[in-house]
Amino acid sequence: MTLASFKSIDGVQLAMTDFGAKGFMTIEPGSGQQEEQISFSGVTLNSNGTTTISGIKNVMMLSPYTETSGFTKQHSGGSSAVVAVTSGLLAGFADVNNDESVGGIWTFDETKMPRISASHTYGAGEEEYLATKRYVDGVAVAGAPNASVTVKGIVQEATQAQIDARTATGSTGARLFPSPSLIRASLYSDTATSGGAGAAYTLTVAPAITAYAVGQEFTFISNHASTGASTLAVCGLAAKPIVKWCDEPLIADDIANCSVVKVVFDGVYMQMMNPISRPQVSQDGIEVYAAATNAGNNYSITLVPAPVTLIAGMKFRWKASATNTGATTLAVNGGTAKTVVLSPATSLAGGEIVLNSIIETTYDGTNFQMSVVPTSLIAGVSSDCKGYHSHGVVASASNVAASVDGVWVPTLTATIPAGVLSTKHGIRIKGFGTASCTQTGGTAPTVAMRFIFGGTTFSLSAPCSAGFTGTSGVFNFEIDLFNIASAAVQKGTYFGSQVPTNSGSSALITPQALSTTVNTAVNVSISLDIQANTGGEAANITMSEAVLEYVFTP
Repeated sequence: MTLASFKSIDGVQLAMTDFGAKGFMTIEPGSGQQEEQISFSGVTLNSNGTTTISGIKNVMMLSPYTETSGFTKQHSGGSSAVVAVTSGLLAGFADVNNDESVGGIWTFDETKMPRISASHTYGAGEEEYLATKRYVDGVAVAGAPNASVTVKGIVQEATQAQIDARTATGSTGARLFPSPSLIRASLYSDTATSGGAGAAYTLTVAPAITAYAVGQEFTFISNHASTGASTLAVCGLAAKPIVKWCDEPLIADDIANCSVVKVVFDGVYMQMMNPISRPQVSQDGIEVYAAATNAGNNYSITLVPAPVTLIAGMKFRWKASATNTGATTLAVNGGTAKTVVLSPATSLAGGEIVLNSIIETTYDGTNFQMSVVPTSLIAGVSSDCKGYHSHGVVASASNVAASVDGVWVPTLTATIPAGVLSTKHGIRIKGFGTASCTQTGGTAPTVAMRFIFGGTTFSLSAPCSAGFTGTSGVFNFEIDLFNIASAAVQKGTYFGSQVPTNSGSSALITPQALSTTVNTAVNVSISLDIQANTGGEAANITMSEAVLEYVFTP
């Protein structure tokens, strides 16, 4: 529809903005049946001064004021059109006396909210009614249950004191919930850089603690490396020792500079939860090895770190600072000296520990047991056809001669330490030599050898003419003795057909002679003599070589 003129009563050209989203007008007002009310949504001013109205719809004059696109009546050119208060326009206004349905959104100023005149009690069929603030407040507090792990409901915010005390229920009876800003454990675990220097670390956490409590956990980035036994002071409270492995103080570099350290307070110590920075066993072995010092047979070693206490099964290696001469003890890092033994109950007799030798000892809960065979037992291992194996020479001698009647000439002497002789370990006495004699009359002289084992004397002897080929010859002997409860162990060849006798009797050497020497040191000696040299006979016996050595049987 084009209008020749579309102006206000004041002659101002009208535009769509003067009407909003929709405008209303009457066509041919007062013409009776030709009068028609319309709505429009567009106004365009043309260059020739006319105005085009678009979006036209017919509007019924009675309720429900239905709008239909276009005109419903024919209007000739020159018909009048007046912007007026039409029934369609009035239908868009709410009537406070009528039930109204609002199709759009009504927005109210925040200070002019709609309200009801009095409190309303809601009933059945009013589920879609708007609720007042008073009603909502009353329902939220009085109608909802307390929350639980299975029911959503009312909770109460916890105070700092309630969080620290781990209180579950608040003053209202509702379960408590913590504010994240008040959860100390979480904040303490947040990493912060420590302060302090040397062996003293300090830490400030937020919210600040007023006292230590068992189970508190703190994490910090160290601002320096530990120099030894260290402490941590939190929020200005008393410094607490930082320990590893339950209660062991730190040593230098257990905490490295810039490392992240986590500790938990156990009521006494700040126990370090993360691995220490330095290796547990270093390549220089200082945790289990040290060079010993000694005062007589009492040896001492110092390990780094120092063991807190001796525990059965602990092994220590140490370099001997002297050869022992008797019963021996070992003290670790200034602790109580413990006896060093070869077996659970056998103390050392002397010579088992040699200067500069490496000794390994294992603590058995009472003593230090030597974990290796003493040096004197492992030199020059060899074997022979008899099934016994040499375990090292104890003593030896060579070119010892005897020619005087009735005078025993010592060839060699030695001491067998306590605990050596057993069903597996024994001693071997062996040697060889020459004997010669001349018989001018009377009784042929006798050449003899004896060895004294402990307090028992054993001897080998033979007439000079009977024991050898002709009047001179070479002799050899070899005797193996063990502490066993079976037949006497004797092997070897002797003076001709002679066998050793026990204190002059014809009995063989018996194990009973050895059984009393198991746990005591035993002295052993070998001697030579010329006996019954009468009638001008001349005799000579020479021990070219005599050896006393340890042997063992597999």
